[in-house]
Amino acid sequence: MPMKSLTRSALAICALGVAAVALAGCAQQEQIQFSSQLTSIERVLNQVGPETEKTYGWNRFTGTTTIAGQPAEVEMLGSVDYKSGDGEFFGFITVVAADGSQLGIRMDGQAKLNTSTNDTRFDAKLEVIGGTGKWANASGKGEFTGNRRGALGSPVEMSVGLEVKE
Repeated sequence: MPMKSLTRSALAICALGVAAVALAGCAQQEQIQFSSQLTSIERVLNQVGPETEKTYGWNRFTGTTTIAGQPAEVEMLGSVDYKSGDGEFFGFITVVAADGSQLGIRMDGQAKLNTSTNDTRFDAKLEVIGGTGKWANASGKGEFTGNRRGALGSPVEMSVGLEVKE
């Protein structure tokens, strides 16, 4: 084989290799949005302070939703550190799709109590931890908003918006 043909072949192979690496680095993005009413099924909450104004502990919530027209289950494990109803919360959301795929999400946010209505507003940043099945290579970020009417442990109406890379 002449040297010119070898050089062209080598360059073609190199170009294919670079294209393959470039394509492998291009992850698909998926917008995932869902809402759910979550019910507390288990909790440990403690109140401390001179007027028991500080609350800390955790809640386990469950609910159902629909993602891309398919049913899914939602579990939220939330830890709180509140003073007079306001404060930080953090925890994890697990979404289980109808096909069994799971998506794990970490949340870090703030709760704000409206003392005139006793409603609490939640806002949190979300980060995808990872997943299984169709979400096995998932990463990404998003936002959580929610509202609770009533005391800590009452149902939470929540909405999630995620930008997931796979």
